[in-house]
Amino acid sequence: MPEDMVHAAQEIQRQCSFFFELPTELQLLIMSKLTLLELHNAKLICKRFQNLANVDQLWLRLLKEAKIDNNILEEARASSGIYHSWQNLLRTATIIERENKRVLEGTVTQMAQKIHQVRDALERQTRVLEETHQKLAQLSNRLSQMEYQNRAKELERRRAREREEQRLEDERWIRAWDDLHMSGEHISHGQCSVISSARPRLGDMEDVRVGLGRLDTSATTDANQMEDIRAVFGWGESTTAVDMKGKEPVDRGQGPGL
Repeated sequence: MPEDMVHAAQEIQRQCSFFFELPTELQLLIMSKLTLLELHNAKLICKRFQNLANVDQLWLRLLKEAKIDNNILEEARASSGIYHSWQNLLRTATIIERENKRVLEGTVTQMAQKIHQVRDALERQTRVLEETHQKLAQLSNRLSQMEYQNRAKELERRRAREREEQRLEDERWIRAWDDLHMSGEHISHGQCSVISSARPRLGDMEDVRVGLGRLDTSATTDANQMEDIRAVFGWGESTTAVDMKGKEPVDRGQGPGL
């Protein structure tokens, strides 16, 4: 036997002795990191360990220790087919779990971005609503002020119109009084006459209206009517007296003027 082959056999034997002296758990861990082809090429196991690896008991134990979710295992079984090995099932489940984590992290990132976008949109919408509310409040206050001003102006116009109508009414009564006074129309009873004295003021127009309404110039006048006329117009004793017994009127003084 050539010397090189002897040296290689001794090296393989030395490696196998070292491997067999390791604890069983460590041996299984080393085999779990290597594929069957690598184990055969490395020549580190004998037929007993080779059969153990072929039975897939090692991968079944590792699969149980991995504590993979049942849904992932079902998906891995569906992907591996009917005739699957524990090694293939473990690798497929590991790939699916890693992919799910990657998708979940991407989904969480997208959700965080969407939440941030929605929060920004809500903040912008809130600012717009606040600005709109402020503008509406200002517009409402402005409309209230305009309505109050319009009401005040309308009230002032109404009062001015009423004052103007009152002034015109007073002027009309004054003109009627002046016409009566200037026309020389008298209250006659035989040879008696009543000469009106004072021109009424604008503030006394209500008394003037009442007096003109009670004064009947087309009828005869007696002492009671004369007393009523004096009481209405405030003539009193200072007005021209009338002798109801057929005597001439005696002037006792001029009545009060304006």
